[in-house]
Amino acid sequence: MTDTAIFRSLRRARLCTLLCAALVLGAGAVAAQPAPRNAPGELRPIWRNQPVIGIWLSGGQGLEKVPAYLDHTDFPYARRPYPEEVPFADRLTVVRLLGGWIPSDLGKGETRGYDAIAEADLVTRRHGGPSLRTTPLIDLGPLDCDDAAGRCTGDLHWTVPEGQALQITSEGAVLVCADSPGRQAVGDFRIGTERVFDVFLGKDCPMNGTQESGQQPVGSMTVDPSELVYHFELMKARLDPYIAAGYTDLTLVLDNFPWDLPYAPVTGTIGQTAPPASVAEWAAFVDRMTGALIAYYGRPVVERFRFRLGTEQQSKDRFSGTPEQYLALYEATVETIRGHLPDAVIGPFNQAGASADPEGLTYAYLYRALPDPGYIGYVAHSLYYVPRVRQGTVANTHISQRLPALRRLWAGLPIPRGVPVEFQEFGVLRNVQDVPTPEPGARGAAMHVADVFDLLGAGVGGLWHWTAFERLIVAREGVETRILLGRGWLYLVLERFLGGTVYDVSPLAGAEDAPMVGAHYIDMDEAGGGADALVVSAFNLDPARDSPDPRKVTVTVPKELMPDPGAARIDQVALNQGNAVYDLIRADLAAEGLLAARFADLPGAPTGFLKEMTGPEGQAFVARNWDRYRAGIEDTLMRQPAAPAIAEETESYRITLDLPAPGVLVLLLAPGG
Repeated sequence: MTDTAIFRSLRRARLCTLLCAALVLGAGAVAAQPAPRNAPGELRPIWRNQPVIGIWLSGGQGLEKVPAYLDHTDFPYARRPYPEEVPFADRLTVVRLLGGWIPSDLGKGETRGYDAIAEADLVTRRHGGPSLRTTPLIDLGPLDCDDAAGRCTGDLHWTVPEGQALQITSEGAVLVCADSPGRQAVGDFRIGTERVFDVFLGKDCPMNGTQESGQQPVGSMTVDPSELVYHFELMKARLDPYIAAGYTDLTLVLDNFPWDLPYAPVTGTIGQTAPPASVAEWAAFVDRMTGALIAYYGRPVVERFRFRLGTEQQSKDRFSGTPEQYLALYEATVETIRGHLPDAVIGPFNQAGASADPEGLTYAYLYRALPDPGYIGYVAHSLYYVPRVRQGTVANTHISQRLPALRRLWAGLPIPRGVPVEFQEFGVLRNVQDVPTPEPGARGAAMHVADVFDLLGAGVGGLWHWTAFERLIVAREGVETRILLGRGWLYLVLERFLGGTVYDVSPLAGAEDAPMVGAHYIDMDEAGGGADALVVSAFNLDPARDSPDPRKVTVTVPKELMPDPGAARIDQVALNQGNAVYDLIRADLAAEGLLAARFADLPGAPTGFLKEMTGPEGQAFVARNWDRYRAGIEDTLMRQPAAPAIAEETESYRITLDLPAPGVLVLLLAPGG
């Protein structure tokens, strides 16, 4: 170990004694219990992920040209070496890849020109229909049909409960009697003619229907002979735009089962939700799909892909089957993919909420029911803020209100070390005033500071954001550009300090109605040096209290972290309602009488996407004034000299700042002036 490394190790130990007495959380190590408030950890870009979706995939949804105005600030955008990219994203989840899309999407995106929504599915069926099974003990794999002969053949699959024997009969003949699982080729399926298979359990084979044999009927399978037809060229068309843009860290989401796979399809909120009628057919489809991926892109590329079975399938609106049906499909999916890709990372759906119901479709159920915890390659969640007033408090507004229940869930799961917890959907849907908004202004940036640092402190491996820009196109004004959201501003600033060591130096919570204040010091000594950062944020639980008026915020930083303020160069960047572009646009729209009524009369001046805050005339107004708004964005990303009030104490500095709520202020502290 070098002298420098020894010094840094001793320095960190000293700081932990002062601040936290905690170990650093590594990537992928989930903190099941709350870490000490000042626990240090590396600033990792957990935000560099985004979903891309369904009907828009073949058009490269999410891929765009990042605007040039972000290239010439003190926090320039770090471009990928491609003409277009998904901004602030290195990993993508490819959602609704299989089809199974909702009929109301017909005529949109890829489906323009389709006659039926099922034309988008990667697998369809010709001739008859799916099998009707009344017992999971029998199944039928995909059939091969000879149209000229009018006949089909396939493999019969069965499982047998331990200690019993199983018998299958059809058309008066005993086809199978077995005391262990197996499969057997079966022919003579006649196209257009249903065939019934009856299933019995007994003590042993042979069964003769007598009381001594214990033969009891347990169910049947009715087969309307059909053949699956695969359309993997559609999958390739959906993935090609992202592969061409250099994205190979993809999670392929197998959700919305294609319409021809279930016996009785169900239309949910985003598409087909019923499970496939045959697990054997599903496994055969996944087998061919994985083989097609390797054929299209080569094994080295596909080995980088991950897989996910479903989206928020704890909800009946997303999966209308039973937990047992999902479990059977998940086991078959894992085993089939790993037959091609032994080290493939595969996970269940992104669970919304923190339910640990061991009988419902939850991670608690899956970990209990699966034969090996290694079947789960990551624990995925989705988390959206839809604030509501509960017992006089605005709930579901920020991450510290959600993490305790999630920590309890994780603490009760046998998650192997190294298996990450990820939030594969994340964002704001509405505010407590019931206004649809992703919080694109200063409030959203301030709230997202807490998201990033609290999730880092919990050991979370990634959060998947939605777009960091809003498109502005007004042809008659000759304007086509992207408006940077508040969280995009935050990402630009934080990415300057990646690899730094983060210390939580937040002041203790104030009165119940006081703003939520967070403060995090980023020490760059172990990341190549340069200016350190002190990131301070403030926001109100109730947006009606939001104001551009500054408040005094005092933060205490150990001397061993911070350079001597008497010799240091101290600059700042800040975002608040007085300079954030969406807040400025909102104020101008209100002054021009162009602000939508549902925004106009609300206290706290909430913001939303431009398309929500105004109509065509308001958008034209913004386009005419775009040069001014663009310059405003650039100004917020240029460091300005700062002279905060700093008081020296025995082992620390007390820094007093003027900070509005909502607002983010970042001090940049460089030693040596």
